[in-house]
Amino acid sequence: METLGQYLKTAREQHGFTQEALAKASKYHLSKIQALEEDRHQDLPAIPYVKGMLRAISKLLSLNTAETLSRYETFLKRLEVEIEQQAPKPNVEITPPLKQDPFYKRKNFLTVSASLVFLVLVVVSAVLFQGRNPKEPTGPTVEETPSLSPESTPILSSSEQGNKMIIQPLRDVWFKIQIDDEKPYSLAMRAQETHEMMAKKVIRFFVSDAEGLKITLNDQALSNERTGPQTFVFSKK
Repeated sequence: METLGQYLKTAREQHGFTQEALAKASKYHLSKIQALEEDRHQDLPAIPYVKGMLRAISKLLSLNTAETLSRYETFLKRLEVEIEQQAPKPNVEITPPLKQDPFYKRKNFLTVSASLVFLVLVVVSAVLFQGRNPKEPTGPTVEETPSLSPESTPILSSSEQGNKMIIQPLRDVWFKIQIDDEKPYSLAMRAQETHEMMAKKVIRFFVSDAEGLKITLNDQALSNERTGPQTFVFSKK
């Protein structure tokens, strides 16, 4: 059966793209394109970031975006089943009681029961979440991404109380955000979730896919027609 990587590689070659050309057109690093085509998903960032890559690549290669994402979801489900099948089964031996008293009368009943339940929960948690902790995306940081030109950079007001911004993505995406001079932080958001920020001087953020992103600044909705990975900068004059 054709893998997701083989599917993307075939489509790329049919459109006459090299891996380098596709990386440049999609604005994703060449190493990410190579890992995707070689099915090295352990070397890829978080799931929302990969979905953003697949949407951008599907548009460039004239692929059905829903079909591409469906293939990725199928891969994730198959991977989850394989992890569960390979995980060792808990081996818990229960020694029968030596006394004839009912189990609920034994002094150590509650202690033993609690210990067994805890052990089972630990094993089950390890099985379910093994390999499900993706590495943090290694995409552009706030400091590395270029700023918008002055004429396209929204201006923050001079209010001393701060400027409030609310962002709401159309689909699952990944953000890298910096407020004023604070340390940048990463944020993964699901579709239609909202995130509120307060700043006095500047707000910068990189988003893995800007299509449909709603941005509200001081209760005023801003126009956004961008798609794919984008950097937004909002600052004072």
